Formats: sequence, C-alpha cells, structure tokens
Amino acid sequence: MDAPKRIVYLHASAELFGSDYVLLTLLKSLDRAHYDPYVILPFEGPLCAELKKANVAYEIHDLPVLRRQYFTPLGLLVFFGKLIRCLLFLTRLIKTKKVDAVHTNTAAVWVGGFAAAMTRRPHYWQIMELVDRPRLVSWMMRKIVGIFSTKVFCISNAVRDFFILANPGRAKKFQTVYHGVDRVIYDRAISGLVLRETLGLNEGDVLVTFAGRFNAWKGQDVLATAMPAVFQQVQNVHFLFIGSCFPGQEHFEDELKVQVEELVRRGCKATVLGFQSNLPEWLAATDIFVLPSTSPEPNATVTIAAMTMALPVVGTNIGGTPESVVDGETGLLTNPDDSGQLANAVVRLTRDVGLRRRMGEKGYQRAMQMFSIENYCQKVTAAYE
Repeated sequence: MDAPKRIVYLHASAELFGSDYVLLTLLKSLDRAHYDPYVILPFEGPLCAELKKANVAYEIHDLPVLRRQYFTPLGLLVFFGKLIRCLLFLTRLIKTKKVDAVHTNTAAVWVGGFAAAMTRRPHYWQIMELVDRPRLVSWMMRKIVGIFSTKVFCISNAVRDFFILANPGRAKKFQTVYHGVDRVIYDRAISGLVLRETLGLNEGDVLVTFAGRFNAWKGQDVLATAMPAVFQQVQNVHFLFIGSCFPGQEHFEDELKVQVEELVRRGCKATVLGFQSNLPEWLAATDIFVLPSTSPEPNATVTIAAMTMALPVVGTNIGGTPESVVDGETGLLTNPDDSGQLANAVVRLTRDVGLRRRMGEKGYQRAMQMFSIENYCQKVTAAYE
C-alpha cells in the first residue's frame, strides 16, 4: 500500500469563524489512510484545540497574512519582508518532511504558492475573500492566486468571476465549490429557550442576531444605526451582536459597544457578546439573522449556518450573498450602508411571524440542496488525486 500523501495546510487564523470552520471540517473528513495533513497557523487559538481532538499535527509560525493594516507602502514592505523569511522556512519544511502538496486556505496567505512553485509541488488554493480595495492590492492578490496555483476552489460564483477578471487565460483553474456546515451540529431541532431566558426575553419577543467579525465592512455599525428606526415601529425586538476582531482591530468592537450602550440608554434593547463557541444554540434562540456587509461578502459560512437552522436572513445585495439568500423567498436583501432600508426589512419580518417561518423553511430547503460540506470535501479531495 502506498504511503499517505502528505499535504501542508496554511491558514490565516486559528479561531473558529467561517474560514477556520471550513478548514477544520475538510481536515476531519480526510481519509487518513490516504492523506497525512500538517497544518501551519500564525498563532495559538481555539482551532488548535480542535486540531488536537482530530489528531491533526500543526505548528505555529509567523505566517505573513495580508491584512488591511499592510495596505500602505510601508505596510507592504513589512509584509514582503515577513514573506521572504517565511518562504525560506516553508521550502525547507516541504523538503525535510517530504511534502507532496500544499493547500492554502485563504487568499491572504501568498507564501504557500511561492514555496510550492519553488519546490515543484502542486498547490491548491481555497479562496474565501472578495477584496476590491485598494485596487493595486486586489489586482496583485488575484494575479498571484492565478499564477501560483494548480487548482483554485472559490466559495461562490462571485468570487470565481472576480478572480478570473485578473486571470482570463487561466479561467480553467478556478472552480466554484460551495461549502456548507455540519448538519449534525447545526440542527434546527436544537432548543434555544435557555439562552433566550438569559437575555430576559419574553414569549413573543423577536431576537435579531448578527454573528461574525467586528471589522470595517461586516456592517455591525450599520445594524446598530438602524436600531432606533426599528424601535420606533416595534418594541418587542432585541438585538444581539456576537463576534470578535482580528488582533489589532479591537477598536471596532469598542466602538460598537459604545454605540450600543448609548442606544440602550435611549430605550433600545440590545446585547453585545464576544465570540461564542455554542453558536448553534444562539442561532436556535434567534428569530431573524442579519449580516449587513458593506463590502462584497464572498459567501459567509454563518449565513449558510443560519439557513440550515431555518432562519430568515437579511443580507446585502452584493458579492456572494445573493447566491445563498434569495430576496423575497429565503430572506430580504438590502443595499449596503442603507440603515433605513435595513430597518424596514427587520420591521417587516418582526411583524410577520408567518413570513419569518416561510422564509426560514425555504432557506432550510435551499441549504439542504445547495450547500453541503460533504460535497465540498469530496470535490477538494478529488482534485488532490
């Protein structure tokens, strides 16, 4: 019997948000008789504990991850300095560990593509970003992905088409592979009653939940801005913000807390929580899920999770979100940065429990038909062969 194929996985985070979850699910699905995964992460985090449970080897290294703080001339110099140092480390690792292939789980990590090219290994690239600003950085990212990849898995047609624009001669490399969530974990039969009680909700109160990163473009501030307009029309609504920030971006969470605290003093009902490991239970407690991204959303895992939990989704009509949320059928789509339109969508769903249930049911059916984590894992491992 042939030895298992050793694959090195590079990832930009070590938490348990959407991209972390997709990587973890893929690693857990691998047939260990055929694949020997080895993961490199930039820091210790909750993902590390899950890798240990899954018996997946990993190590921490100072990976150059392209974040927005590097989107300046000086920042790019710092980024490329880290990239060169990491390239030397990774090429040595590929040779000493006799690595057969490299899999990069984000467009924000470029070193895997360069190292795979230098050591003549196949390189598989999972793309979960849709970065359009700054234009130069966006173009460089897309070009590098197209050149330094064997196969590119895109989580939506919007992502695929955006990357192909910079790689017209390499379009065959890019494949849309919708991801999903574990339907055993995200089970619509879960009860959220206890968590609703912890928030002091009464029967008939409507819980509107945002879950995701607190950053410059997820739109948590837009939702907070919409809250007063909602409360002017309906009072039986409570807003819940779940999430955390990338290191160095804590000011987004601080700003949200200040904004929400002021609105609560004015009579709005809202709670801001950090990262929650029991997200399925919080979604079970939720009546309406909202992700009001102000920049194109690639195809958020949390949106698919909400649909799998039979929740109506309010999103924005840009990026990959319209591929998952069908406006007027499984949820409502609004224009980005339009807090008034967002407030109207929330009010409409808050007032009409029948509409919420119909949209939630159709969203659940769509998630079952289109977004399967099993299908995602099968297509990725088929490409390895």
